[in-house]
Amino acid sequence: MNVTNVNSKVLKIDQDALAGNDQVVSGTKILKRGSPINSIYGLKAIGIFQNADEVSKAPVQFGDYGPGDLKFEDVNGDGQIDDKDRTIIGREDPRWLYGANINVGYHGFDVSTVVSGVSDYQSYGNNEFYEPFMNNSGTGAQWLNRWTPEKPTNFPRLYYGSGPNFSRTNSFWVLDRSFIRLKNVQIGYNLSDLVTKRLKIQRARIYINGQNLLTGTKFIGFDPERIENTTRGGDGYPNLKIVTAGLNITF
Repeated sequence: MNVTNVNSKVLKIDQDALAGNDQVVSGTKILKRGSPINSIYGLKAIGIFQNADEVSKAPVQFGDYGPGDLKFEDVNGDGQIDDKDRTIIGREDPRWLYGANINVGYHGFDVSTVVSGVSDYQSYGNNEFYEPFMNNSGTGAQWLNRWTPEKPTNFPRLYYGSGPNFSRTNSFWVLDRSFIRLKNVQIGYNLSDLVTKRLKIQRARIYINGQNLLTGTKFIGFDPERIENTTRGGDGYPNLKIVTAGLNITF
């Protein structure tokens, strides 16, 4: 069994190369002194506007927003929501990695398993989550629970186009990729010496093997273990569940 803690921190940034800035913001990530590498940077979502009264009482924010839209925390307390309210909202490098190999044998039977996982691991939901139906494609089942005037929920409303409120990098679209997975399990049986002698062979073993049979995760994408690709399609092809059986014979 092994457990690894990954605790990265940016110690220094070349000020000359950055024209005196102490941080680099690129897309959804920030490189900032004192912060973990690959930190996700954006607004902190604190809920959904459920009615016009909530909208009128909230700090002024960008775009044409209303009931069913995300509301954000006024981090610096200046009464408005803008880029100055952005903060670190996740990290795209797991903090913990763990795994275990378990092998057991009894009276000719043997069982071996490999379990692995990570925790405190996030990624930012790509466009399949916050831009549904893009390029005439479908969308995820999570949008069935979208906010409507008739059925207020805690998931944003749908509307045509991509407004600033909808697509600004924010914590609502940060996905938990933590998981634990049964990577491999094999069950085998070695024929007894009495049987192998009758068959005139030295040894024989029958086995069945399974890969990726069980996964525990809150991730709503295809596969928390697969690294996202760079296209607008989002996640790469998921790991497959594979079951094989075999017979090993030594003459």
